[in-house]
Amino acid sequence: MIDLELPREVASLGDGVFRLDYNPPHGSPLPNFTLLASEASKGIKLSECLPGTEYNIHLYYTNISLTNWLAWSSVVATEPDPPVNLATEVATGKVVNLSWDPPSQGGHTGYKLNIIPLSDKDDAVVRKIELTDEPAPFNLRDLTPGATYEIQLYSLFKEKESSVFVASNFTTKPNTPGRFIVWYRNETTLLVLWQPPYPSGIFDQYKVSIQPPDAIQSDLYVDKEGQPLGPAQAAFWGLVPGKAYNISVQTVSQNQISDPTEATYRTVPLRPSNISFPPEAVAPYSFSVLWSPPKTPSEFDRYQVAMSGRNIKWKVVGKDEDRIATFSKDLKPGQTYEVIVKTVSGNVASWPITGNVTTQPLTVEELNATSDEIGEIWLTWQPSNDSIQDSYVIKYHEQEAFNSDGSAEVVRETEYKLNHLLPGRNYSVTVLAVSNNVGSEPATVYQTTRPATPVIEILEPYKSDLNVSWKSDVTSRQDSYAVVYYRNDTQERKEETTMNNWLILAGLYPGAGYQIKVYAVSHGLRSDPHSYFQTVPPKSPENFQIVKASNSTMILTWNRPANSLIDHYTVRYRPTDSTFWREMGVVNTTSCEIRDLVAGERYIIRVASVSNRVESVEVREEKQTMYPNSIRHVRHIIDSQNITFEWLVPAGRVDYYITVYNAVRDPLAQNSQQIPANGSKTGDTVSVIVEKLKPGELYSFRFYAVSHNLRSEGIGIQTRTMPVIDSVINIVTDEHETRTLGIKYTPTPTRNVVFDRYRFQLSDSSVPAQEKLYNDTNRLVIFDNLVPGRLYNLTIWTISGGVYSVPIYRQARLYPKPVTEVTALSITDVDITLSWDVTPGDKDGYEVQYLDHQGQLRQNITVAEKITYNNLRPHYNYTFLVTVLSGYGTSTVRRSLPISKTLETLESVPGKVHYFGASDVRPSSISLEWSLPITDQNGILTGFKVTYYVK
Repeated sequence: MIDLELPREVASLGDGVFRLDYNPPHGSPLPNFTLLASEASKGIKLSECLPGTEYNIHLYYTNISLTNWLAWSSVVATEPDPPVNLATEVATGKVVNLSWDPPSQGGHTGYKLNIIPLSDKDDAVVRKIELTDEPAPFNLRDLTPGATYEIQLYSLFKEKESSVFVASNFTTKPNTPGRFIVWYRNETTLLVLWQPPYPSGIFDQYKVSIQPPDAIQSDLYVDKEGQPLGPAQAAFWGLVPGKAYNISVQTVSQNQISDPTEATYRTVPLRPSNISFPPEAVAPYSFSVLWSPPKTPSEFDRYQVAMSGRNIKWKVVGKDEDRIATFSKDLKPGQTYEVIVKTVSGNVASWPITGNVTTQPLTVEELNATSDEIGEIWLTWQPSNDSIQDSYVIKYHEQEAFNSDGSAEVVRETEYKLNHLLPGRNYSVTVLAVSNNVGSEPATVYQTTRPATPVIEILEPYKSDLNVSWKSDVTSRQDSYAVVYYRNDTQERKEETTMNNWLILAGLYPGAGYQIKVYAVSHGLRSDPHSYFQTVPPKSPENFQIVKASNSTMILTWNRPANSLIDHYTVRYRPTDSTFWREMGVVNTTSCEIRDLVAGERYIIRVASVSNRVESVEVREEKQTMYPNSIRHVRHIIDSQNITFEWLVPAGRVDYYITVYNAVRDPLAQNSQQIPANGSKTGDTVSVIVEKLKPGELYSFRFYAVSHNLRSEGIGIQTRTMPVIDSVINIVTDEHETRTLGIKYTPTPTRNVVFDRYRFQLSDSSVPAQEKLYNDTNRLVIFDNLVPGRLYNLTIWTISGGVYSVPIYRQARLYPKPVTEVTALSITDVDITLSWDVTPGDKDGYEVQYLDHQGQLRQNITVAEKITYNNLRPHYNYTFLVTVLSGYGTSTVRRSLPISKTLETLESVPGKVHYFGASDVRPSSISLEWSLPITDQNGILTGFKVTYYVK
């Protein structure tokens, strides 16, 4: 748009017409348009002009005397369009390359550039640059590294700049961080520490990256902290042990990242595992060490192996070479050395694995052995002076024994006595010097001991014989055995020889005691004897029997055996389900009475002969079951189809109980029920339910306790089941019969129940109950002389032999007695007070109803025998109904018969006329008319009074 302001002398021209012509002919209005001189004085506006263009403008004036007179001319430049396609390219932290295209329409003579810092910490001022040529591109220099700028670019044409600019934001590349180091490392972690950039420039955070990206998080962003900036750090976890990683640190400002600072570091490799020293490779002056690679994956190049000490000399073993190293210099026999093994990755070594090895000590010298006592060998020796040893191991075993394991002893002195050796055997004895559990080469000597004494192991009686067996030491040699035995009471001596380790001594006297000695014989020499005293078992009693038994006592008898020595008898007994035997003690007679036994228990009884505390081999045995105790005091709880019986568990054992029962009127139809004892104890309560009984039936029951299929005495009881009632009950009440209650019922079917009669009873104890026979056809029961309005609880049973059924409960309320008379205590024109007599019986209040003068039913409840109504209409008939209420507010509410009373209110002052006016006006008279509805007359009208006066 061009806004032309005319010179004052041109604008002040008088009446006339101006014509404006301009070139180029682009604009609105079109060239050569005309306008009045008065309009031109306010200025002329051209729109839709070309941007960045010089317009030649000519203004011509025409009036009465002049025609197309050139009044004014000028050259005007229009505002250019802004540049387009502004682009920024960040070259370094201080240089940015800018490029753009000239305006798409119109001309331009230059550009204007505004550089505005946007970073909070950038102290630079806004820079303005004017360009007269066409830079392609333009290098913007001297910027702050990492700062953010806004570029505003305008077009210039003939000292006019575009009103619209093209803008772009950019951030320069921040400075590179300083040097960094690894502050901490282990097998899976690298912690790096670096210095901030110098100069620091502007940036937001650091970007730390690791390659290969094995870490849990391989790119980390660390916010800068502190002012001035100090060192920063970042840690990478989850790396591969021993692996080399390239780590780079960059600064980040907005979307720009600096050039990286880079370095390569390795994690610590995993240490080797399973260090060991092969025993066959350990000698007095050398040893070898073996190890395994790390247990989990790890990268490394080689192994380092050395003995610990002041001057460590490392042996290097390649990763793929055999993992073994041998040390054979400057070693001393019996000395303990520590060996260190590491893995190495690059120049980073793992934590060491260590192991201790002791070189083999030298063999002992001057080993001698002597045997002065039976079963003993005395040893002496001397250690080597060129060896270190802390103890000695003595190993010995029998020479003649096949595959003998031998024994070993550890001692610290240079002499030792071997005890408890097997007699008569040749021993090989070896002594080893030991240093830290490493033994030397053995020194061996041979020595022989004497034979051993046998040991009697078993003396097993069989009738009048004794089977004697003994055990000899397997390391002892003997040719035969000699057995010598003496009878204790007669001193008779006998001797027998055998090659076996057992012998049967036959023909011994039952019940007699014998002293037995056993010798081992080797090359005619006897060992020390092993002696043993044994009594031959006596014969068992004869004709054992149980002659009498009750529920707690039994009597036993038997006969003395012939040809046998006997001291006394032993009687034992136990329950069949127990393993504990009870003993009667010493019994010197051939009979015995056992008392205080458990009733119902089954016992095993044994009788044996005893001589010198040895019992007869054959034991006489009998079994006897005691009678169980009977049940006492059975208590019962009846129901309609079952009876629950309860009693206390009797003393003694009970396996189960049996009840036998039948209906009394049918004694042949017996039933039985077995009740398990279930581990109950004496005094516990047993409860049993006999089911599927007929309601109301009289039954006979008999109860038994059973143990081992033996019954106790029975206990009997007769009882009747509870009858049932299955009748439909209807309550009959009548508002005219306020003192009478009727009950109608349907008969209970007798096919499944036995009963005698029905019983009906009210909750009022003063009202006698009523009964009806089960076959009475009159099924109406009437209760008279009851209290009107009272709520009665009804209970109905069936009865069988004095046993009542579960009752049926009902509730019924009688109608209250109605009021007999209603009177008016007072009547006015608007009020009526009513009263009535007090009715007998139970009641909660009175209900009073009437229709008001608008025909609406009004209802009130009162507990008093009077009520007052106000605000009634004068001279109006009202009919009041009074009803007695009983059970008001409950579901059993009853209303009596109502009684009515019609009353009329008194007359009152008539109301105001509804209409009053003149119907005819004359010079000397006035005719008046008015109206008064009957509802406002309030009585019988006798006339109207008209009052007037002269105004």
